[in-house]
Amino acid sequence: MVIKGKFRTFGYWLTVISLIGGISAIIYFLVFGFHNTTLAGLILFLVALIILLGGFGRLFFDSNFLVIDTENETITFTNQLTRKRSTFHFDYFDGKLISLEPIKGGNARNLYLVKDKKAVKKITDFMYSNHRQIEDALQPVKDLGTFKYSYIKTWKISLGFPILD
Repeated sequence: MVIKGKFRTFGYWLTVISLIGGISAIIYFLVFGFHNTTLAGLILFLVALIILLGGFGRLFFDSNFLVIDTENETITFTNQLTRKRSTFHFDYFDGKLISLEPIKGGNARNLYLVKDKKAVKKITDFMYSNHRQIEDALQPVKDLGTFKYSYIKTWKISLGFPILD
């Protein structure tokens, strides 16, 4: 059986709009310069830069076309931006971790596929509407439990640091 990840367009487009806003702010500051900018303007620039970096990180790490072949026990990720395709056998991963990320209106359930104590791929219900079906298809992957969400762990995951002790 083949399962394809179904994108939630709201999460994807929210990220794209944030990127456009961040890029616009950077262009503004490059055109008008920092020396003519007030303190409030500099703070706005830093906020826009943080949003931009977070948006790029989310798009590069999260927004993948996803195909799971349950018969062959493989999962294929195709990045939406770079179109880079990577296929993994379920046995490649040491296991999977789950985290609940607080977002407006509830929590986003994040599933991390872990190899050598590092998160290799992230599957989140913020991006995929059939997240539960995807989780069910990944039952053969060893369950490593859950961890408490924190911004520090998020940065560790984004920068490729080990997340398991």
